[in-house]
Amino acid sequence: MSVGTSFVDIKDVFCTRQMRTKLTDIEYLAKSIEATGLINPLTVRKDGKRYRVVAGERRFRALQFLRAAAIAKNRNSLTWKNIEVKIRAGSDKDMERIQVQENIQQRQPTSLEYFRLVDRLRASGMTIDEVAGELKITPSWVSQLLNARAASAKVKKAWENGELTAGKAILMGQSLLPATLQNKLINDAQEQSEAQLKETLQEVKDKSLKQESSRVASMLYRFKPLKTSIPIIEKLMNASKITTEMSEYDRAYAKGIKQALASLVVIKKL
Repeated sequence: MSVGTSFVDIKDVFCTRQMRTKLTDIEYLAKSIEATGLINPLTVRKDGKRYRVVAGERRFRALQFLRAAAIAKNRNSLTWKNIEVKIRAGSDKDMERIQVQENIQQRQPTSLEYFRLVDRLRASGMTIDEVAGELKITPSWVSQLLNARAASAKVKKAWENGELTAGKAILMGQSLLPATLQNKLINDAQEQSEAQLKETLQEVKDKSLKQESSRVASMLYRFKPLKTSIPIIEKLMNASKITTEMSEYDRAYAKGIKQALASLVVIKKL
């Protein structure tokens, strides 16, 4: 819902990072605004006594650049002190939609930007189908992008820098490998095809799960000579219950506990 257009002091406007992974050509945009004026005002929402930018981060950064340049020349300058904004009101979900639509209209997002949009829209409560409709992409692409949530920070950075394709970053996240293992595989991932990387990830995952299961079993087997009490054993048995909601690593951990408990000849109940 629109409240209206107004002029506000630029110091009362702030912006959190939006969908763009990189803000380029800010100085060029500033020169364009200086020459032609701000043709498309920022879209903002009231946030306490200030205004949060909903759409128009690059324009806002360009206006900040112009304001700083004006003050550098004359500290009492009023140039670009007051800027025109469109004030919108609505729910967080409404604001997300406005921001997404205004940004998509400017240019086609990169795959990483699509991932960040999908992640944010899902976090706002939208279903996969709703996200797909909002971004005008297929539900299957939304689901694939969501797999990248589990990719390590370094993998995402490599994706952002163009060192990894979206497909490879998604595969890394899909593997559910710990960040340390994902990071070690980045160089290999750069050299391999997606099919080769998929095989590599499966091999590393199988080896890692086997090692984890053996480690847990070995750790608990050390207590075999002890007179373990029934409450402790029952607690371990409860901890080793395997459910469909568990990650592969949690399942491997639970499997290790079960193997260890099976080897403990403490009470007939086991």
